[in-house]
Amino acid sequence: MIQSGLRAGAFGLLLLAGACAGFDPAPDAPISPRAECATQSVTIYFPEESATLQPLSDPLIGRLMEHVNACTAAGGELRQIRVTAYPDSRGNRARGEAEMRERGARIRAALVEAGAPNGAIRIVRPRGEHGTIMQRRAEIVADLW
Repeated sequence: MIQSGLRAGAFGLLLLAGACAGFDPAPDAPISPRAECATQSVTIYFPEESATLQPLSDPLIGRLMEHVNACTAAGGELRQIRVTAYPDSRGNRARGEAEMRERGARIRAALVEAGAPNGAIRIVRPRGEHGTIMQRRAEIVADLW
């Protein structure tokens, strides 16, 4: 009984360590002294083989921009908004590149429509996550100070 409890506890710590290690969007970026300007991130999921934004995307992007506006109202600044668009996990490389561009462009348009300055939006390429589950997404990170 005690041994199985120890195994379960060790497994839980391993999961926790893995989760913490996987989430660090900007490890070298200094943290803003303003609570209103904490880094904010949103993940938007797409249907398979599509760059169409789902209805749930609007309120998520809206909340992100509300956070950005609260930061600037408190005297902070928006440094940049990074968008990392991922392709579907299957398909050829050319189709994947096209999906990433289309998804990034759709997210950019939605952010601008929600009030983000176009010049602050940076589309970046994903690194080393080919073949993961739910890859058909875009991660948006607002870097605030």
